[in-house]
Amino acid sequence: MHNSLIFLAAFALIEVDIIPFPVLEPPTPSTSLTVDQQTAARKAVGILNDEINDTTSTAQHLENTLRELRNLLGDPCDMTQL
Repeated sequence: MHNSLIFLAAFALIEVDIIPFPVLEPPTPSTSLTVDQQTAARKAVGILNDEINDTTSTAQHLENTLRELRNLLGDPCDMTQL
């Protein structure tokens, strides 16, 4: 019984650091933006979200990029073979 009291006394002296569970986003800092700046920021984030969620716009952008790349590379038949 004496040993268990020593264990409990020693355990009570140990300070336990609790590591917080990781979160997906950093904590939101207190804002120092004006109301107009906050409104502009919300509008910008909304525009970005709309672009991300609009799959037709993304598909069209990729198609245009691929077409431009093909034009830059030229016709493979016109290339010299080594």
